[in-house]
Amino acid sequence: MPRPETYHDDPRIAATQAGIDLSEQIMPGFLAFHPMGALLGQECVRITASEFTSMIYSVQYRLPSYYRWLLYEADHTGAYRFHRIFLQHLQSGVSGQWLLKSPAHPWQLDTLLAQYPDALVVQTHRDPLNVISSITALTYHLRRMCSDESSITECAAQSYEEIVVGLEREMALRDDGAVPAGRVIDVQYTDFMNDPWTTIKDIYQRLDRELRPDAEAKMREFLAAHPNVPVMIIAVGSGERIGRVLPELGGLLRQPMFTLERVSVCKRDGEFLERPRALPMTDHQGLPLWQKLMVYTSESAHSGGEPIHRAILQRFRRREAPDGATVLRGTWGFHGNHRPHGDKLLSLSRRVPVVTIVVDTPANVAESFDVIDELTQGRALGDE
Repeated sequence: MPRPETYHDDPRIAATQAGIDLSEQIMPGFLAFHPMGALLGQECVRITASEFTSMIYSVQYRLPSYYRWLLYEADHTGAYRFHRIFLQHLQSGVSGQWLLKSPAHPWQLDTLLAQYPDALVVQTHRDPLNVISSITALTYHLRRMCSDESSITECAAQSYEEIVVGLEREMALRDDGAVPAGRVIDVQYTDFMNDPWTTIKDIYQRLDRELRPDAEAKMREFLAAHPNVPVMIIAVGSGERIGRVLPELGGLLRQPMFTLERVSVCKRDGEFLERPRALPMTDHQGLPLWQKLMVYTSESAHSGGEPIHRAILQRFRRREAPDGATVLRGTWGFHGNHRPHGDKLLSLSRRVPVVTIVVDTPANVAESFDVIDELTQGRALGDE
């Protein structure tokens, strides 16, 4: 049982965090789009799983008959009763209130309020298609950890049914008065993303609670560590493979923009394949033509004792061509049958992917390729 005197530094907190970190080793990048932590809020479905009445099973595993039973036939009363007892156990001897979350609560809001009659529900309203796409992608990835086969189409059909049933039940309960109007606070997702602090302060006002300076400081610290910054994903592959992955990426990202470019792979794993295509200096209208040369390496890849991207830049600076180059550092990456690589817990060196980009005239790109070809033994190289 948690003890008040060790409630914030119980050694089980570190042990739990280690287990969560291990999931990143099993599925690199998973925590990026579904953050978890020993001190972060977690889905209530992990608690109700102990009663075997939880969507955690139907999401992580392909269980068609179970998810329909859970959605249409199961009695969730016992699961929510155990949920309350579980929280009482965790909070024994420690005062405070709980902040809970689960996409399954709309199925059973009346059952939830029967156990927590003074609970306040904050419901975020987001484009249902984006919600379905996001949950579909999560389901698809979770099942890949447990099965050799995972169908994005099947996951989407199940996610659609679960979301629609939840919304219809919740609206019916609110319309009938089974869920009192004063117990629900509606928040537009776009409002929160555009102006989080106004939204947060409005929620606190509706709750008739003060946003204490220490709580606000923790929120600001969290938002600073998880900024809403642009993300760029670069992939090189056949049109067929790119076409298969685009719908999944669309589900993971908010309002993504896709660009498609024709590329030639000049080197791969140190093997020379071809030189950059020879192009004239101008097109048929006399306008100048430009080429883009991209070098995909790793932060840990070295040439002459220094990171290879730095070696490339230093060689470029000693030459008249190219006019410039840009280096981008990623978070995770992979190619071919190689394992994904990126920063890991307790790693002694960085292994994040690095992309060196040169945009210049065809003549300067050809000269740049000679430098890169020399320095990228055992590395991949492509031009566009």
